[in-house]
Amino acid sequence: MLKSVRRDRLGLLLGFLHRTRLESSQAASVVAEDSGGTVEPPKRRYRDEVSVLRALSSTVEPATGLPDYRCLPEPWLGSSILSRTFLQAKAAGRNSARHVARSFLPNDLTALATELPRIDCLVPLQTAEFIRSQFDEGKISEEEAIDRLILLLHPKGAWSLYLDSKSHKSWKPEVLHRLLDLLCATNSGAGGANFFENLPFVDRGNLPDAEELYFARENRIFSRHLKFAPKNAKVIVSATSESSNSSPSTEDEVGEQKVEKVELDEAHKAEVSGYNETLFWLPNGPAEQLWADLPAELHTASAYCSMIRGAAKFDAADRAWILMEEARRAGHRLPLTVYNALLRCTPRLTAAAEAQDVWPCVQQVLGLIKVDNLVPNGETFSAILFALGRFLRESSIEGDQTTTAAAARKVSRPLDYAAKALGIFRAAKKRGIEPTLGLYANLIRTIMNSHPSNKFGSVSGYRMFDLLSDIIKDLERRWVVNPPSWTDILTRDDFDFVHAAMSSAQAENSSLLLLQRLYNLVHHNGDKRFLFSDSIASRDFYTRYCSSFLVHYHPPVTTPEAPVETTRVQAFVDLYRAHRQAMLSNQRVCGMFVQKMKQAIAKWNRELEGLRDEPSGAESLKQTAEKSSDAVLTDLSGASSLAFIELSNMLFDYAAVLTRLPPKLPLPFSEAILAFSVCENLAYVRSPEGSLFSLMSHEATTSAANAAAALLEVIRIHESRLPPQRFPLSSVELTGLVRMALLPVNLNAVPYSQQTVSHRQANERALDTARTLLGVAKKHSIVSDLGALELARTIWQTSGDELSERLWFVLEYMESLKYLSRRCLEHHFVPQFRKILDLAQSSLRQTATFDRDGGGMLSGLSDVEKDAFNRLQLILVLKKRFSPEVDASLSPSTSNPP
Repeated sequence: MLKSVRRDRLGLLLGFLHRTRLESSQAASVVAEDSGGTVEPPKRRYRDEVSVLRALSSTVEPATGLPDYRCLPEPWLGSSILSRTFLQAKAAGRNSARHVARSFLPNDLTALATELPRIDCLVPLQTAEFIRSQFDEGKISEEEAIDRLILLLHPKGAWSLYLDSKSHKSWKPEVLHRLLDLLCATNSGAGGANFFENLPFVDRGNLPDAEELYFARENRIFSRHLKFAPKNAKVIVSATSESSNSSPSTEDEVGEQKVEKVELDEAHKAEVSGYNETLFWLPNGPAEQLWADLPAELHTASAYCSMIRGAAKFDAADRAWILMEEARRAGHRLPLTVYNALLRCTPRLTAAAEAQDVWPCVQQVLGLIKVDNLVPNGETFSAILFALGRFLRESSIEGDQTTTAAAARKVSRPLDYAAKALGIFRAAKKRGIEPTLGLYANLIRTIMNSHPSNKFGSVSGYRMFDLLSDIIKDLERRWVVNPPSWTDILTRDDFDFVHAAMSSAQAENSSLLLLQRLYNLVHHNGDKRFLFSDSIASRDFYTRYCSSFLVHYHPPVTTPEAPVETTRVQAFVDLYRAHRQAMLSNQRVCGMFVQKMKQAIAKWNRELEGLRDEPSGAESLKQTAEKSSDAVLTDLSGASSLAFIELSNMLFDYAAVLTRLPPKLPLPFSEAILAFSVCENLAYVRSPEGSLFSLMSHEATTSAANAAAALLEVIRIHESRLPPQRFPLSSVELTGLVRMALLPVNLNAVPYSQQTVSHRQANERALDTARTLLGVAKKHSIVSDLGALELARTIWQTSGDELSERLWFVLEYMESLKYLSRRCLEHHFVPQFRKILDLAQSSLRQTATFDRDGGGMLSGLSDVEKDAFNRLQLILVLKKRFSPEVDASLSPSTSNPP
């Protein structure tokens, strides 16, 4: 029967939406109960789930002490013990929520919308405009309309209905109090960007999902920048000295791509500063107007609580204090939550600003708590520490127009506040209060703000290292027994703990030890993402941890032969692989990582050049052996190869997450490409002890080629959207990408006669990638003569000394350039390139039937002979450009295409 009822549940919901059927059903059940005889089920036309259950319940005697039958689990749940227990608990909670929603919430449609997916024809979308239209059309009453608006947490709509109503004074006191609560809690709808009403969700029938709320702030930032990004703006791009031909234009239109350049932390700061105007209590706002309209008998203790907490929350400290005094004069007993709110806003009191001391105001509130015989809780002590820390922070700010008068003055004895904070913390522990994350956060803030002049190290006995170490140790001990979970209710101060602890750890000299412990506390043993208020706070924590790790990490040195460099680079690589999303989203941290990789490459390159330039002889071999043993060389070689691999992986990851081409490649990724500029000589070098070493490993060359192919693929996908004079790569970056694509071929150069099928296929892929890069870039006026010469060398080495079509493409490409750079003319391959040009010229003259000087064409040439004639002219032009008599100093380092 239950299964059939569940199948017909969607159809039966129509009965809930018609009050006539509900009334008829209730009337039928009442008649059955009054008859005193046998209970008959209601007729089919009046039958629904509630009427059937009510008829069945009337046949048995109620058992006192048992929960309502509608809150009990359903009998169809689970099989195993664990799954059954879990499903029973989940179903019981769902049934309880349904029972409460249907029995006590005034908006039945919203209650139904929390039970099943919303269907427009059955459950209309509940918005303030929809409810107001229903009221204007007379479909719902005024009282039901205000109930629905309050339930939807829509203060502006509820206040608008209150103003338009002519009978609002006759509303029930409960409705007026609920409206006052909503207006005070939200500052009459001006509660800030994170308030529920301002979040980007349309359906108010359901609360937004936790995952949506977690990323809502970040999505709002990017949406705002997308909305206000100038479409016709221009940005000046600094000209970079390049080794080959490039366009002289330094202005590029950016349009919507400007959003790509916005750093998230900068957007975060702009958002916070932009919303400061709406985070203050409105003196003549709707909450104050409603408070003035309420009759004296409705100025109850709960109404005073709403007004005081609302004014205190939005920094109207003097107004909250006046309301508190009025409530006490009227004989109302205020709860502890009101005094906790007053404690948090004491730094904004005028009395505290004039006295340059907030402690007397705190003592006054504590005295009122004692007079009312209230027992302070953990939130009370946390509020005291919050007040002390906030007063110290604002007192250290000078010249800020948005702060109160207290912010423009210095606290005379800041260290006394640190002593008071430690005393308050000890008093809380003596009362048996277990410190929360918020209590710890406010304690850390107060101790840190008590020393504004010394940002590094510790002073006057208050060592942040010892304090933070004890706090982390206490949390580690407690979380082993009772780890936090998603179900814990965290306050704003609790969310601030990780940020406060990170700031404290970064202020210490030995910050890496504390940071590692804090990182292990937050990151290990399960997902602790719920400790962050949103995705921005989470990204900020991991970004700051990565930057500190890159600065302060030093590998342990156990023996003189320990692989120190490889260990260091491996630690940085592990850091990137664990937090690549946070590092890729922050160019500063990404640039720090690239610099660390380039340092490892530069060290090995210097050692390698020293081995190549070392003269022969026993004396020099002895000096070299003493200078760098094979163990040290192996360490440096492994670190360099690992750095090359990870730079290639970073470029590959950047290409994978790129949704649109930026006007210019970001600086960290440009530096990563330029790191491969040292890869001109990949020949093996023998050490004094007889070992062979090279600049990079085979795995590194493969990773570099894959990254170049990935960037080429992204460019080709978005090529149709690029204007003719815009390209994301400069000439230097194009040269680097061409070298990256050719690395596998250059490292394992095998004679053509000895190449296997796999060798030839790999070579063809690399050569095609480099050739396509040059061709695509040339369409947008970006060329590279050095990259073309590198491609010509690789083609000649792998083609068996044949004039292939790929080589002719390179020759035509170089002939189309207007100038050649000095680096291109001084390349070590130029002498051999001249021989290739001589060979090509002699080959063309042997097969052609025109004059030997190429000065004129004979009549009746075939297409093949015409092509040969054109190629001969091309060879003559290149021979003239690469002739030894040409003074390379006359050619500019950068030039323009024709």
